[in-house]
Amino acid sequence: MNILDEVRNDLKVVREDIAQMKALLSSPQPKRMAMPEFCKQYNITRQTAYEWARRNLIELEKIAGRQYVRTESITVTKKAERQQAAA
Repeated sequence: MNILDEVRNDLKVVREDIAQMKALLSSPQPKRMAMPEFCKQYNITRQTAYEWARRNLIELEKIAGRQYVRTESITVTKKAERQQAAA
């Protein structure tokens, strides 16, 4: 096998790797909300958010030392919506 064939094989491997990376990057990523933003939107404290996570009402994800709430996991309603439903 000569050098040109080796280069062709290496390029083929690189192309396959790039195709796999593109497929991974194009797949939908889960939507997240930062903990302070979530607490502000739901008018709750961080302690309440952690309690909700403990009771599996929300799902937390830790990324680079920060807590995020996975938006599709939220099973509770906002305080204003709860108050309207009670009225």
